[in-house]
Amino acid sequence: ILKETNYTYLSNALGVEYVAQISDKSYSLSGEVVERTETSNNLLYDRDGAAVEDRNGNVRGQTIETYYTFRGVEKLDRVETVILSGYTAKAQAGEELRTTYIVSSLGVRTAVEYKVIQNLMFGPEGKAARQKIDIYAYEDGLQKYDSTLTIENQKFDYYGNVIDSVEFKWADASQAELIYTKTIHNDYNDLLARKRGNASETTVTRYTSLDRTDNTIIDRTITTTKLFDVRGHAIDRENMTYVMDTLTDPLAPELKLVSKMVIHNADIDARGNAGKQYIENYETDETGLEATLEMTSYQIVTTREFDSRGN
Repeated sequence: ILKETNYTYLSNALGVEYVAQISDKSYSLSGEVVERTETSNNLLYDRDGAAVEDRNGNVRGQTIETYYTFRGVEKLDRVETVILSGYTAKAQAGEELRTTYIVSSLGVRTAVEYKVIQNLMFGPEGKAARQKIDIYAYEDGLQKYDSTLTIENQKFDYYGNVIDSVEFKWADASQAELIYTKTIHNDYNDLLARKRGNASETTVTRYTSLDRTDNTIIDRTITTTKLFDVRGHAIDRENMTYVMDTLTDPLAPELKLVSKMVIHNADIDARGNAGKQYIENYETDETGLEATLEMTSYQIVTTREFDSRGN
């Protein structure tokens, strides 16, 4: 067993059942727990200053605690609190208020990010098809607006993985100042990897405007996983980065290859974290031709400890 999930059900005052607790455990091949996530759900929300239980059994509050184990010692690494509201008739939350905390070795929680997520449209499988996300960071304990993302998930596969999506990043909540537009296309060719949500190839293209044309491209990155292990984790991966050259011939901008990264992952744990990585970096000359790629650096990265986010 590499992953185990247990659910605890309770009923509200009207007898409607809901999932009160979710316990997820990930195991190493030797059977040791490497990560544990505990999600506690409640039905309480504020109505005119009073705490009221959702009669339909919709979860209104969540606390998600993520633990990781290193050398036999389990540590609480991250806590996320979620407030859910604006439910549809199909029990889909229209708004999510998410606060993420990191936890020190002494157990002190520090807020690092706050998100206001509006789920504006849902697909036939219940996945959010359109979202608006206001992102806030924390500086010296104070919440500060960072940026806004609007996301359109246009196509999903059978497992709920996103195949095509478009993201718009804005410098202001009113969406007047666009930072960039980004399109993402994922191909899933390995079944085990697909079940984990790991794409065989991902193409990300950024644009300077809402109009996605060849004249507005900033750059494009194509990430190809050449080999997965038997659990669906990436072993060999290649990143190709192209940048729009507008200087050589301003009248005929051209997307040129500028760099290539080749990554080999070894000693992969149950969560997909590589204990050792071999990284080769290449760059092209001004022509951008693949034949001109030359290695600029070679790294061997050994990681002895990961947090729950894989860092």
